[in-house]
Amino acid sequence: MIDAIVKRTVRYRQHSFIRVVRRTLAVIFPLALIGIIAQVLFIVFFSNDGYLYNVLSIGDWVPKVVLTKAQYSLLALSQVTIEMLTVYAAYGAARYTAQLYQIDDQVPGITGLVTSLLLSVRYTPNRGVSFDQDMMSYGSLLGGLLVGYLVGQIFRWLGKKNRLKPGQPIHTVDIEEQVAAYTRPILVIMLGALAINFVLNLVSYYSSYTQAAALMQSLSSGNTPFWLELLMVCLTTLLEWLGISGSYNFQLGTDSTEAMANLNYALAHHTAYGVPVPLPWLFSLQLLCQFWGNRARVGPVTCNGNCGPQL
Repeated sequence: MIDAIVKRTVRYRQHSFIRVVRRTLAVIFPLALIGIIAQVLFIVFFSNDGYLYNVLSIGDWVPKVVLTKAQYSLLALSQVTIEMLTVYAAYGAARYTAQLYQIDDQVPGITGLVTSLLLSVRYTPNRGVSFDQDMMSYGSLLGGLLVGYLVGQIFRWLGKKNRLKPGQPIHTVDIEEQVAAYTRPILVIMLGALAINFVLNLVSYYSSYTQAAALMQSLSSGNTPFWLELLMVCLTTLLEWLGISGSYNFQLGTDSTEAMANLNYALAHHTAYGVPVPLPWLFSLQLLCQFWGNRARVGPVTCNGNCGPQL
């Protein structure tokens, strides 16, 4: 029994997609870490509801123009890191998939990045051409990994002529042969991405996603049979685990802006009385404790100091 589990685990870890995902996540992790640090600094030090902003009275002794520029800088850093994480994931996955099959990885990596951007392009009559931020940020990370992996596989299937031999430098491959070998897979990938982009724009134009989300929300609440609610809970839980937001949220309100403002106020004033967003007393205390526990993993310490016997 144990031997069978070990064999299956080893086989799972040796699967090409799993190997590509592990290497890609290891590469983009520093970018994600930097983006998260930027967000934490923005929220704690430079936001009006920030904990240290109120404790240190930063707004009283730091010029407003300095605070504004610092906010913009941190937001910009966050925007080009975690808010574009899916694009970087597509690039890394395509590149490492090509490396896995001894193929020149430069063109597949760039093609994966361009494909991810193309899938994120949206056209609206009011704003014209823009990018769907949800398709580029960390919420669609799994999609970016799948796009990059598929791009690398297409280069493997359609660009087999100029594989690199083990230890062969990339610059020794003839450039003309390389261009000829990569033209067909690039055309296939771009045409496929263009077709998918067309469908996504139609879905966005007719608000099909919004209607589907509303339907799922109605099915997961109200006078719905128990088996159907259970099915929707399982489905949306799986979607959330995959990084796709579902209509059924088990932590409703704990990650909201209002909860963050209440938490920072309670920490700065040592009481939950008079929080910026008034809530029922017991619910407010639970919300503060749940939010802090989810964010900082030190819920018991904060809850003992601010919530008292309510826990």
